[in-house]
Amino acid sequence: MPSADLPSSGLVYHFVAVWLKNPDDTSARERIAAQTEAWRDFPGVVDVAYGDGLAGERKIVQDYDYGVLLIFESEAALRHYEQDPEHQRAIKEVLAPLAAKVQVFDFVVPEGTTSGLGRSELRKRQYRHYAVFAND
Repeated sequence: MPSADLPSSGLVYHFVAVWLKNPDDTSARERIAAQTEAWRDFPGVVDVAYGDGLAGERKIVQDYDYGVLLIFESEAALRHYEQDPEHQRAIKEVLAPLAAKVQVFDFVVPEGTTSGLGRSELRKRQYRHYAVFAND
């Protein structure tokens, strides 16, 4: 349970892990992707992303089939989205028929915290990683 004294203002990341009833059903992934893309213009949504889960060998990670990420400008925007009738319809008509299991994780990136890398810094990091692999 989140602590009341922790920051609640900032960008809110809403991650949905989906285990599909039929993991081989590409049309299920396409329907979820299309529905996620439709949220891009919802008030308060900063960005959306979606894609296949990346299988791992770590025992602490439960593999999921498909992931959805929506970034909201605030907790209030997330709460508005959760209560929106169109969101409720999408859960019932798109997600529920396709998903065997769903887990949702929300977290806040406090204001003033860098939530991404600039292009220059990303290039430097990529070069460092390349240099390490090229010299092995």
